[in-house]
Amino acid sequence: MRKIHRRFTTRHTNFDLVLSVVCLVLIWRGVWHLTDIFIFLEDTDKFYGYLVPMLIGFAYLYFNDFKLTELEHGGNELEDEEMK
Repeated sequence: MRKIHRRFTTRHTNFDLVLSVVCLVLIWRGVWHLTDIFIFLEDTDKFYGYLVPMLIGFAYLYFNDFKLTELEHGGNELEDEEMK
């Protein structure tokens, strides 16, 4: 499974970049709303609605080895490797 994911992300670096950004937004959204729940005690019935997307974001980033270098370099890891 890991080899399939690596092969896919090296072929489609822009798609991997978009997925990483979406996961970061999901994590940010989850943390933001969970903070509202615990500090301001708002909408406590939506706890799992904020926790699940946050966990999905963390799971993808963990599956992706926490490699966020594609966000720093604009998604062109192949060009960076060729330049070395």
